[in-house]
Amino acid sequence: MKERTRFGLSVLPDEGYFFIVLIFVSVAWSFTIGLIRGYGVFISAWMGDFGVSMKSAQYIFTFSTIGSCLNSFVAPVILKNFGTRRMMLMASVGLSVSQAAVALTTNLLQAQILLGIVGGFFFNNFVYTSNIVFQGWMNEKRVFGNGIVYCGVPLGGFILNPLWTHLFENYSWKSTCLIQAGISLNLLWISLLLIECPSCPVNTEKAPISWSLLKSPAVILFAVAQLLFWACYSSVTLMYPYLTENGYSYTFASEVLAIQSISEIVFRPILSYALNAKSGLKFELMSFATVLTALCLGLTPLASSSSGLISIAIAQGFSFAFVGGLPTCIIVDLAGYDRLPTAFMIYAFVIDSSFSIGPLFYSYLQELFFSQVNSSCRKKY
Repeated sequence: MKERTRFGLSVLPDEGYFFIVLIFVSVAWSFTIGLIRGYGVFISAWMGDFGVSMKSAQYIFTFSTIGSCLNSFVAPVILKNFGTRRMMLMASVGLSVSQAAVALTTNLLQAQILLGIVGGFFFNNFVYTSNIVFQGWMNEKRVFGNGIVYCGVPLGGFILNPLWTHLFENYSWKSTCLIQAGISLNLLWISLLLIECPSCPVNTEKAPISWSLLKSPAVILFAVAQLLFWACYSSVTLMYPYLTENGYSYTFASEVLAIQSISEIVFRPILSYALNAKSGLKFELMSFATVLTALCLGLTPLASSSSGLISIAIAQGFSFAFVGGLPTCIIVDLAGYDRLPTAFMIYAFVIDSSFSIGPLFYSYLQELFFSQVNSSCRKKY
């Protein structure tokens, strides 16, 4: 194939324009997947404004995963009929409108439906499409690229948690949603930059769903493993309300999450570069990463001081960085690029199911046990 360029950069896999796509997919995911990291900030505000329990307020995560799940089932069909660019543009507008509409709500259920179900549908629409486009730009750098691109998730939490906390304190959570709607519109121009790799375009002529993949024992087993992993990981969404409910200030809770995000962002490039050389051991590395993540998350209730919480947050950031893009790389290996629309449909459904079940389970544990943990150190920082 004759080499082509875009903005003077090579459009061959792993070269030139690959790094542009890498940067902007990562930024886009901070406005989409990163929202999940930030929604915990809303929980404390809703508990105060509406007088509801933490269990009721955290349904934002359940609604968000419902919306994302709904999109997962229809995303392959949308992709086949509209193509990648129009699909991302529609998602950008839909996400922004759903966030702006929250300002018109009069009760918690309306706000959670708009932010969760409607917003979740559109942000998954964007992530699903951009991920398929991104995978076409990699060959030898797949572990490295997938590890780096997920920096957008902690970056979103790092930016949104303190930003939303500041806006809550100076305005209101409804005004915050209006401002976030404006931020989400940046996805429009990012969509125009995310082109398909010329040597690996998305095939929209094939059937939208590869049914053989749904019967693959290897895919089913990996899906079950990922269901358990992300259910464990989902506890991170309740870190903010857990800290505030245990007497720590909103500012300190935001700082802990920011430190966790910084740790992940710092370690991701380092570990992604190192693990790319060990790409043949993806399954073994994923197993180790799962155990490491579970241990680091399980340490949270054991912290007895602010310094202990900060240390645990740093360790958690390291464990999240170690996971990196290993799950996505394994999926590409199991499915192949031509069947990625179906593979990512399965993967998105698995993650959404985990985030639907996990926060409910951990909120229940919070009511049973966490209110009795660290009672001796409940003080404002």
